[in-house]
Amino acid sequence: MKKIFTVLCSILIGTGAFAQMVPNGGFEDGATEWKGNNAQIIDKVTVNLSSGGQEVILPVNGTKMAFLQNTTTVASISQKFAYSQRPNSFRFMYNYLPAGQGEAAAAIVRLTKYNTTTMSVDTLISVAFVFPSASYPWKEAILELSDKYKITGNPDTAYISFITSVSTVRLQGTSMILDNVKFSENSATAKELNNNLVGAPEISPNPVSDKATIRYQINTTSDVKVELYDMSGKMVKEILNEKQNYGTYTAEVDVEGLTPGIYYYKVSTGSYSETNKLIISR
Repeated sequence: MKKIFTVLCSILIGTGAFAQMVPNGGFEDGATEWKGNNAQIIDKVTVNLSSGGQEVILPVNGTKMAFLQNTTTVASISQKFAYSQRPNSFRFMYNYLPAGQGEAAAAIVRLTKYNTTTMSVDTLISVAFVFPSASYPWKEAILELSDKYKITGNPDTAYISFITSVSTVRLQGTSMILDNVKFSENSATAKELNNNLVGAPEISPNPVSDKATIRYQINTTSDVKVELYDMSGKMVKEILNEKQNYGTYTAEVDVEGLTPGIYYYKVSTGSYSETNKLIISR
């Protein structure tokens, strides 16, 4: 029973069961909900790396992402929306490519509510995530909120803003790329902070009768394991166990000899793992 509970907990964390809505947080609906300066919603972009090379960056998952780049003015993107939850963390995937030394970008979150007694707006929380150094490829930022609330109760409004340059140095060409912007009910843990997976692993076909392919992407060199478990939490097949560099990979799952039913495939990168359902049918 303990093994079953462990697997089910991994499923809840890995599939984002605690994610809370940020309108158009994946930018799939274009610029809807978001307002920006020097900001575009795109499906891919070629960027210049500090090493002197170039790289094409694609969305984490889905088909769109936000691209911010300084011109003669600083790039930014933001939105204000009705929101009544009290999340424990704020998360987003990002690349940050400063054009020179001294740059720093920021993500700002503010939750407020209207006070009918004082006829004024109260701020429950106002925090910023500042990243002063280049960050590439995709990384997940997790901004803890649970210990930063100033007052009790739930908000009625949320403000989110991303700014490419918040220091005195503001260089043309400094860029930021964003995807998967969301709030979360669960607090960040060391396990989640070590997440080297980009997006959720995908498997096809599902259901499967003979062989399926798992597709996943990692954002840095990692020790990767891919395993298959049955409903009792017992590992029935080790599919992969090796060190892999940044990139997109596939792993083949051969289910020959396994009894039809519900199984779970787990993709692990170091201390982090994501678990999802696989159905075997014949």
